[in-house]
Order: sequence, then C-alpha cells, then structure tokens
Amino acid sequence: MSSKERRELKRGDVVSVRLADAGGFGPVSERDAAAVERDLSEGYITPEWAREAYGWPGDA
Repeated sequence: MSSKERRELKRGDVVSVRLADAGGFGPVSERDAAAVERDLSEGYITPEWAREAYGWPGDA
C-alpha cells in the first residue's frame, strides 16, 4: 500500500501498520545509561548494538 492508498475494510479485517524506526534526538554519547539498560532489558536493542552504539557497558 502506498501512503495515500484507500481500501475498504470489512468487519473482522485486521490492519497492521509498521513504521520506520525513529532517528532519535541528540548525540548518542549523551544517552542516559538507565535508558540503555531499559532498552536492553525490554529487548529493543541487543547487547552487541549497545556495545557498538553506546560503548556499553560503561561509556554510555
């Protein structure tokens, strides 16, 4: 579907919308350590990504 496409829905149809990731705000180096820990614990990022992007553990 394009961004302007219209479709008729029937009772029981399911609509799923997937959006691109947000770009974030501010320098990665200033990301709050608690936020990185929360993202890790909730599965939003992997330990590998935390190390690559934030220098985790320790330098976040």
